[in-house]
Amino acid sequence: MKSKENLGMVKNLERLLKACSKSIYTALIDGDDYWYDESKLQNHIEFMDNHPQCSISFDDIIIKNGNEFDFYNIQQQIKGDTFNTSDITSINFIGNISCCFYYSNYLDQLPKGMFEIFSGDWMLNILSSMLGEIGHIKKAMTVYRKNDQGIWNGMNDDDKNNKTIELIDIYNKFLNYTYDEQFSNIRKFCELKLGNRYLEPLLYRELE
Repeated sequence: MKSKENLGMVKNLERLLKACSKSIYTALIDGDDYWYDESKLQNHIEFMDNHPQCSISFDDIIIKNGNEFDFYNIQQQIKGDTFNTSDITSINFIGNISCCFYYSNYLDQLPKGMFEIFSGDWMLNILSSMLGEIGHIKKAMTVYRKNDQGIWNGMNDDDKNNKTIELIDIYNKFLNYTYDEQFSNIRKFCELKLGNRYLEPLLYRELE
């Protein structure tokens, strides 16, 4: 049901998750994105049934930029079928909410305080990973359409790095600095990019 007022992104996410609380599974999709494979939901249900330790699963993203298509490169680099909170705080390898699939009962257990800070898909997935493992279906089933008018893609590179640093500081404090080492590594990477120093072409840790 459409909200009668503009709640903003975070409060609208809270409203959506609450609306899905009576379902077994929850799958969300951003307005600019679409699902590429009509068997996507069934694939996730079967995966979750076979991996009961998981609270969330995700599939591979195809990035559509104008008329060009490419994979989300970090997803192509990671290894293994399941990951944990240490992994997702080291690098946001999921990258988009539209490729995610959740057990709804775990979403009901998320801390209410997450909706009082700027909680996007990364924070949602970090908190979900603290309730169960993250499962990866190595199949491209979601298309992420890059939109220059969007909240994130409307920023230039410096603004993105500054925003990432800001969010890392907020998330690190919210999680009581439990994953300070992982967050700090990303923070340093963003600072280096802002300083225009030489960087390795990819920031990721090989996840076994």
